[in-house]
Amino acid sequence: MTIPVYVIDVTSATISEHHVKRSESERAVSLLLNASNVKKLQTGDGHIVIFAKPDRRDPTTSVCFIDGVLVPGLGKLVIAGADGETMRGPLVSIDDFAERVEVTRPALDPVELMDGQRKVGFAVRLVREKATVKARAIASYRQ
Repeated sequence: MTIPVYVIDVTSATISEHHVKRSESERAVSLLLNASNVKKLQTGDGHIVIFAKPDRRDPTTSVCFIDGVLVPGLGKLVIAGADGETMRGPLVSIDDFAERVEVTRPALDPVELMDGQRKVGFAVRLVREKATVKARAIASYRQ
């Protein structure tokens, strides 16, 4: 038996649906995140966010907020429902969950420097965007 989970790609600001085997859900989530050291964060509404524990040496190019709360994971996040310690499918549709997700990343804008030379610098601004649903189709976890 499989359960659905949502995977948020923080780098591309997309969310997709995957199915994982219930009996191997912890292992499957580790494979989806490409990490063995994962952390869990409760959202307060029956969902958990599972993410790879960030390493201080990993560069951060974007950050993710769910319901306005910063999620410390980098790269990919897995969203599942939780009933105690048991993982289950999310409680809302992928479209509804995507509305709760905001990704923030820096953007560089070229700026001409005013020192009499032909040099260009960069101004940094923050770009905020909602997650886009990438796939409603099910991508299955296979061994």
